[in-house]
Amino acid sequence: MTETTPGGAIAGRATLTQDDGVATVRAARARGVAPFLHEGRLLLYGAAASWVAAILAYDGAHRTTIVFLVVSTLLFVAAFVVAPRRKRALGKRFAHGQERDIVVNDDGVTISEPGMRVAYAWSRFDRAFENADYFAAVAPGDVVVLPKRAFAADDVERVRAMIAQRVAVVPLT
Repeated sequence: MTETTPGGAIAGRATLTQDDGVATVRAARARGVAPFLHEGRLLLYGAAASWVAAILAYDGAHRTTIVFLVVSTLLFVAAFVVAPRRKRALGKRFAHGQERDIVVNDDGVTISEPGMRVAYAWSRFDRAFENADYFAAVAPGDVVVLPKRAFAADDVERVRAMIAQRVAVVPLT
């Protein structure tokens, strides 16, 4: 549902889904806003380093080697169990089905949800990402996801143009 308001503002409404949370995580990771989203990769590096240390620390008693191999195994398991759970938890916080009203105008982006209204000036954003389903405007320490389904098909191009006038838009794969 989209409406064009006076002054060229484009207003839309979308029900948030878990996919919106996933899009937020992807945009944050691409921008480097949330480094903890790379924790799986960091755990794998730690596991590899512990494995190398186990080989280098080999002594006749095998105690040190066993300790490093146990640490390596724990880090490896954590990389494949803990890290994906954290990402899913971030995505689920969007899956409650609340309505999000979005207004894009010359001043910036305004997001309204039940009990919350946040207005972002264009000067706050330093980059935007776009894929087939979303725009994601990125500010230091924050990502604002704008689902394209919130806008009418003919208004999506106007939203893209409005964003592109103010910040660089990069494809998000």
